[in-house]
Amino acid sequence: MKSRRVSFTFRRRRRLLFFRCILLFLILWTVHTVIHYYAGCSESHVISNFCIGFSIPSLFFSLANPFLGSSKFATHDPNEAETRTITQDSWSTQPITRLMSVAENRFRTKLESQSKSLEAAVAEYRRRFCMSPPKGFDKWWEFTQQYDIIMIDEYDGMMRDLQPFYDVKGGGQEIRKRIAAVASLPSIDLVRIRGGVPSVQADGYVDTEVSARAKGLRSMLGKFVKELPDMDFPINAKAEGRVIVPWEKRQENSSTTGDSVNNNNNDNNNNTRVDPLASFKPDWKGEGNVWDAWRRTCPPNTKARRHFSSVRSGMYTMDNGLPSIHPMLKAYRDNDPSNPYDPYHPFDPTNPQSKLQKHSDGSITTSRELLSLPTSTTPQFTFSPNTPYHDQSFCDDPHLHYTQGHFFSDWRTLGELYPVMSPARASGFSDIKIPSHYYYGSTARYTYGWDAEKGELREVDKDEVAWDTVENDATNGNDSNSLHKLNKIFWRGATTGGGNEPAGFAPMYQRHRAVRDLASDFNALVQGVELTGFDAYHDGGLYHLSVPYSTLNKGIMDIAFMQATSPGQYPGGLKKLLNDYRFDEGVPLGHHWKYKYLLDIDGMSYSGRFMAFLASDSVPIKSTVYEEFFGDWIEPWLHYIPLSAGYEEIYNIFAYFSGIPGEVVEQVYNDSDTYDYEGDNDSDDYGDGNEQVYNEDEDDDGGNDVGLRRGGGGGGGPSNSTSESKSYTSTPTSTSYPRRTRRRNTMIPGAPDGDARLHRIALAGKQWKKTIGRTVDMEAYVYRLALEWARLCSDDREVMSYVV
Repeated sequence: MKSRRVSFTFRRRRRLLFFRCILLFLILWTVHTVIHYYAGCSESHVISNFCIGFSIPSLFFSLANPFLGSSKFATHDPNEAETRTITQDSWSTQPITRLMSVAENRFRTKLESQSKSLEAAVAEYRRRFCMSPPKGFDKWWEFTQQYDIIMIDEYDGMMRDLQPFYDVKGGGQEIRKRIAAVASLPSIDLVRIRGGVPSVQADGYVDTEVSARAKGLRSMLGKFVKELPDMDFPINAKAEGRVIVPWEKRQENSSTTGDSVNNNNNDNNNNTRVDPLASFKPDWKGEGNVWDAWRRTCPPNTKARRHFSSVRSGMYTMDNGLPSIHPMLKAYRDNDPSNPYDPYHPFDPTNPQSKLQKHSDGSITTSRELLSLPTSTTPQFTFSPNTPYHDQSFCDDPHLHYTQGHFFSDWRTLGELYPVMSPARASGFSDIKIPSHYYYGSTARYTYGWDAEKGELREVDKDEVAWDTVENDATNGNDSNSLHKLNKIFWRGATTGGGNEPAGFAPMYQRHRAVRDLASDFNALVQGVELTGFDAYHDGGLYHLSVPYSTLNKGIMDIAFMQATSPGQYPGGLKKLLNDYRFDEGVPLGHHWKYKYLLDIDGMSYSGRFMAFLASDSVPIKSTVYEEFFGDWIEPWLHYIPLSAGYEEIYNIFAYFSGIPGEVVEQVYNDSDTYDYEGDNDSDDYGDGNEQVYNEDEDDDGGNDVGLRRGGGGGGGPSNSTSESKSYTSTPTSTSYPRRTRRRNTMIPGAPDGDARLHRIALAGKQWKKTIGRTVDMEAYVYRLALEWARLCSDDREVMSYVV
């Protein structure tokens, strides 16, 4: 075994600590002597013996570990050597490891608890919802058994959608009146069942899809429509949510009702009220906005209600007594060369006096800092157990609404509890969820396995690429000609994401932020991200590594816009939009299957590609503020990876599963100046020869040379999750590393079984889509919704309940 090279810094530190310990020993011995001389009591004897007993092991422990007491976490020198006994147990407590374990156990318990008989299903329904199931529940049960429906009891989300309508005074008659009223509005279609025959009643509103959502629901009713009574379904023709009911109105509804099921009071006093839809306009046109309406859904004591005036002050300034756009945004929009602020990091909308001053290190205030999100300067890293829909509260943190485009939609919302069925529902909205027609139909744009030439759906898409675990080439598998999936995070999409009411905030929308932050190549203007991962070669602990965003983006991201939609909404227009963001050529859906990671981000509403991503052999990383019909059926960290609204932890998600790519390591350590690597000989170990060596195996996708002895990447990084009680956080410990000779483009591995874990998520998501996310599962959902809807709209809800 080759001799170990010990640095001068290491020897000097050992000598310094040795003399310090000798000095400590002499001081304590002097104290011991003085105590015995002046006191001579037994207590003093105990104290002095303790001092001596403490100093001796401290001396030897310090000699054995010259880094004791040295806070080396953020500034460790990889040239300084340290020998430890290696274990691989610590990685099991890493947040992602725990999140995956919890998810698997929770989903397994859910599957095992599903009702196995009609009687059990009825009992479970009564236990959950404190009332009997709707009439026709037995027929629905037969449908589930015929088509092997797995999720029998998980409809809590549906019942939450419907509960406010049970509280409406006037019973079924009032519900039917509201259906008729809302169906007269532009962009609201009607699916009508009469005599077992479904039809679509449109109001003449025409957009690019022409009642596609209503037609989709009509198709979903096909197998069982003859079992249903006559009824009407008001369907939202747009993707955006439409119903926002103020908090006070919801409380008023709830306080005027008794038993929900027996609420058959056909109070006709409502006939005298003024129809709130009589003067309804389809868009805002400067007369309000979605956020102004939405904030009223919050309780009166929340920040969104109490501090609204201060929040809105960041949006406008006064110009000759009239509100006008903030001057910083105006300069940005007009492409004013005198504007000193970097467009990649917009101003703080909540503070009209805020300035984006450059820091001494050349960086500037980032959008994460402006939004009070944790930045990459903290050693902690946090991963959300779920998507932002569950973890983000705009009532408590109203300034975060600037980051989500649905608050800037051009389409006017409804301020009364009108029944509108939509494919997704954001927090605070009162739309009723139905399955998306994108998921139910088959198109080349949204459906995995669709063969447009043959007009058939294949189980495996013709463009699917094998996961594979063969050794990658020197570039860590990022070769476009590779026959296995590439180790990168991929996204392509249009510049959708929000409307223009009020104007000028497009740079803050979710898609714009993602492309700006994850595709940025500006070294001088952004701070580094901290990667915190596993030291697989030492004690399984965690280490800390700072990497510029631009370096990581180049190494692990392939993020770009491929279409400029409504460029006039962007400050500065099309030219500014093309200059500020990365644009690339459009790709077909099948191109996505070349990558292991598929980023999924909201557009104008939910993302219509999610089901296709699940069906593939890749792993979706999903960030959404929407809930969809399958919310009770799917498990984050088992079937997909959830991502916070700020995306910052995405780098450490990648590091956990796939390590740090060689090209990133090459740039960070600048051609081996930091530590060395000495060949492929397995005997080239450091220490006394008793240390274990982590050998890359088939679970490691990095394709590294087996002679690598540098500790592993992976783990996690800072997150902007706003749910402190639900987030999983870990603090890394300090470690130092020996000097080794490192080859160029040699990656740092992630968790010991990181790639296998990532593949497991891909397979679990694919299996979920094949067994729980099928089109027939969507039909089962709609069938049960139709039974519930028939009872809600009935004059006698007691009669429309199931009786055993």
